[in-house]
Amino acid sequence: MIMERSRIKYLALFWLIVSFSFPLSAQDSEYKYVVYFKDKVGTPFSLEQPQAFMSEKALARRTKYNIPLVENDLPVSPTYVALIEEKGFRLLSTSRWLNAILIQTDGPLDKEVIEAEPYVKKVTWVSKQILGGRNTVSVEYSNTLFWQGHYNIDYGVTAGQIDLLNGQYLHSEGWQGNNMVIGVLDAGFSNVPVIDGFNSLFSEYRLLGTKDFVGYDDDVYESSGHGTSVLSLMAGDIAGEYLGTAPQASYILIRTEDSRSEQLVEEFNYVLGLEYADQMGVDVINTSLGYTRFNHLEMDHAPIELNGDELIASLGADIGASKGMLIINSAGNLGDDDWMYISMPSDGDSVLAVGSVNKYGQRSGFSGIGHPNYPNVKPNIMAQGEEIAVIDANGEISYGGGTSYSAPLVAGLAACLWQAFPEKNNMEIISAIERSSSQFFSPDKYMGHGIPDFQAAFALLYQEKFNIDNALSGINVFPNPFTNKISLTLPDDLDQDIMIYLVNDIGQNLYSEMIPAGDRKTVNLSFDNISGLNKGIYFLQVKTFDEVFMFKMIKV
Repeated sequence: MIMERSRIKYLALFWLIVSFSFPLSAQDSEYKYVVYFKDKVGTPFSLEQPQAFMSEKALARRTKYNIPLVENDLPVSPTYVALIEEKGFRLLSTSRWLNAILIQTDGPLDKEVIEAEPYVKKVTWVSKQILGGRNTVSVEYSNTLFWQGHYNIDYGVTAGQIDLLNGQYLHSEGWQGNNMVIGVLDAGFSNVPVIDGFNSLFSEYRLLGTKDFVGYDDDVYESSGHGTSVLSLMAGDIAGEYLGTAPQASYILIRTEDSRSEQLVEEFNYVLGLEYADQMGVDVINTSLGYTRFNHLEMDHAPIELNGDELIASLGADIGASKGMLIINSAGNLGDDDWMYISMPSDGDSVLAVGSVNKYGQRSGFSGIGHPNYPNVKPNIMAQGEEIAVIDANGEISYGGGTSYSAPLVAGLAACLWQAFPEKNNMEIISAIERSSSQFFSPDKYMGHGIPDFQAAFALLYQEKFNIDNALSGINVFPNPFTNKISLTLPDDLDQDIMIYLVNDIGQNLYSEMIPAGDRKTVNLSFDNISGLNKGIYFLQVKTFDEVFMFKMIKV
């Protein structure tokens, strides 16, 4: 559901290799089923010769991050596919990861007959073509917002939503997503090629591919403008007016969601989109979609199923993460609904689920909360999801709200952070983002680990990369806890200018001071004139020419 839910598009790089086949017509028949197989007996492919069925980019990622090839990388057995087709069913697509195929029938299928076949594990009904019915309504707002950020980059109207995450720090240091590939799974990307805010995507050849798993072609530039707005939060670029969180990244646009109805087949499409993204060498996945209820009551999920281990989309997301992709998903907009909780696949163990706060860092009432019986922290983190500036399908800057918009803000900055530390794997990037967040030491089911600070995340990874230990840096900070004053003792050999920042728990810089090089064994800082310096957790950041040190401070 586009609650923010995304639908995506698929490019079949190989036919058998990627294990997808599409019909000649995009016409929907009445029923669709997923047939799961027990094994892959009969496949002509071997894990010892992966070049026969995997792309160079997919193999390069596995080599870089030491990810072993496993059975779910192998294509579905063509023998089993042929046996199902011989029964007169129409093959739509196949999934390596789920070891399953999607078929169309002209009427209801007697599942027990197919499940009686020795090679079939189970059959699941996933679609009956029906328009209308139950749907999910996005929360929308209309407002204006302009905030000039801290750094020397003209963000226009996006400054505030990026500043809340301290994302300008990455951009000002030159990390803007260059050479990173972001896959966007959504319901459609209407008019993207003709919108001025995306001109650089095409002129710089950073739009690498498109695929439509709903329409069975490569045209994703129709059906919905939801993906257009989501894309703008990362890739949008209008000089002096608008800038996204990863303005120099490359993108692949995938439609997996059918905005006309809500059916279980869309979860299967989501997994197909992830498999395609893997083959295309995508680094970061942004999906502003979620699944809870459907047009047919028999397909509905229950909150108790939010365990990350059962449902199609959640399983696919975790498999995608196991292949090295960083999976980011909106937490869902049902926090003030009787459902209350996050939606699938945000419950996946390896998925970074992003909830929504307003521009002041306060949780949005609609933002989905974590299920009390789920052991993992969900949502993982928060970002602004109210009064968000986007470029809409008309090419205009407009304002909206929902976790559909908080997730891509994070996805773009995560790509920039990963660009700076390419030796780190996807889960290490997620860990740094969580550790930088405002309530990492006291997470809850409403805001997870809180609001991340991407400057702090950068500092954490930088310190790890160069084996820097604050305690051994020669910088001592005291007292801690503090009231309104902090002192630092600096090492004698630190003969360069330094910058000092005091950052609050939602990532806002409250104080900055440049300390020139010279005889300054002890530096005394006073915060008497800072309004709103309340009790709580703060971060003191000390930045030299080539190093950043971060100290967690407690105000009493």
